Amino acid sequence: MSKKRWFHSGVIMICSLLACGLLLNPYRMVYGSSEYKAPGQSLHSNVGIREMTFVDLHRDRVLESYIWFPVAVSQTDEYKINKVFRGFKAVRNADITGEKLPLILLLHGTSGNRNNLHWLATTLASQGAVVVAANHPGSTTGDASPETVIRMWDQPADIRFLIQDIIKSDIGRKIDQAKIAVIGFSLGGYTSMALAGAQLEFERFPQFCRHNDIGACRYFSEVLIALDHDFYSKANQVQKDVRVTAAVAIAPGFTESMTEDSVAQLAAPVLMIAAEQDNQIPVISHARPLSHKVTEYYEIAEAGHFSFLPECLPGAIELLAEEGDEFVCTEPGQKSRARIHQQVRRRVTDFLKAQGLLEARN
Repeated sequence: MSKKRWFHSGVIMICSLLACGLLLNPYRMVYGSSEYKAPGQSLHSNVGIREMTFVDLHRDRVLESYIWFPVAVSQTDEYKINKVFRGFKAVRNADITGEKLPLILLLHGTSGNRNNLHWLATTLASQGAVVVAANHPGSTTGDASPETVIRMWDQPADIRFLIQDIIKSDIGRKIDQAKIAVIGFSLGGYTSMALAGAQLEFERFPQFCRHNDIGACRYFSEVLIALDHDFYSKANQVQKDVRVTAAVAIAPGFTESMTEDSVAQLAAPVLMIAAEQDNQIPVISHARPLSHKVTEYYEIAEAGHFSFLPECLPGAIELLAEEGDEFVCTEPGQKSRARIHQQVRRRVTDFLKAQGLLEARN
C-alpha cells in the first residue's frame, strides 16, 4: 500500500512516516520547549530523560522507551524529532529527584511513537511524575499494518509488562506503586480505557463499519473479512489492570465496540478528552455516547484528531503539502495547536491532582 493511500484511509492515529517520526532518535539543537506552567504554579523541577529498552521474552516484544522524570539539574539538552514537529527540552541521564513519585505511562496511536505526547510528558515530569512512553511493535512508526494494529491485546499486555519491569528496575525504588496512571491517544486511548476496565465486544466493529464510512473502517476493511471466533475471543478478553489507579483517553478509538456495562463500571477513574472536529474518530459516534459514563468528559472546541500531535515547525505545512498531507499540521478552526495543548495539559493535570496522583500546589 502506498503511503498516500494508507495515510488518507487510515485510522485511530494516521500519520505519514515523515510526520509521525521518520527520525525516531532525537538529537541536540532544536526548537523551543513544551513545558507548561499553570497560573499560580511553579514547575516542580527541570525534566530529565533516559532511553531504555524493555524486552518481553515471553511475547518476543522489544519496547524502546523514553522515561521522563524530575531532576534538580538546571542544564538541559534540546531534542529534535524530525522536520515536521517541535522537539522538547530535557536533561540527559541525570538522577531522579524526589521519592514516592507517581508512574504515568503514555500510549501512542496507530503508526505513532514514543515522541508523540512529549509535550504532555514534560509537563507531567516537571510536576513530579515518572513518565514512560514506548514504541509498541505492530502499531508504531514504520511497523504498523491493519493486520497487526487490530491485535487489541498487544498494547495492554505491553503496559502490564512495562509496569512490572519498571518497578523492578532501579527507577522502581522512586515510584509509589499506589499511584499508577495511563494516558493514551487514539489507539492508545482505547488501551488506556481497556486497562481501566472497558471491555470490547469486537463483533460490533464490523457491524458499525457496514453503516459508517470513517477512516477506521476503511483502514481495516480487508482484515475484517478474515476475523474468526478465535480472534473475537481474544479481542474480547478483559484487559483490566488493577494497578492502574487513573486513566486518560484522548480521542480514543474503538469506543463503539465497548460494552455499556464495562464502561459504566470502570475500575479506575477515567478522563475522556475529545476533539469537536475530529474527522477520523467523530465525537458523535465515539465520544459523546460515553460522555455520561466516564468520570470526566472534556470536548475541545475547534480541535481535530491531529491537534494532539506535537506542535509543528515553521515550514512544516509546506513540506507536508508536497505529499498532500498538510492537514497533519492544519487546525480545523482558528484555535492554535499550542492553545489546544494548553487546554489538555490543564485538564489532565487537574484530573490527576483530583485523583491524588499529582501534588496540588497553590
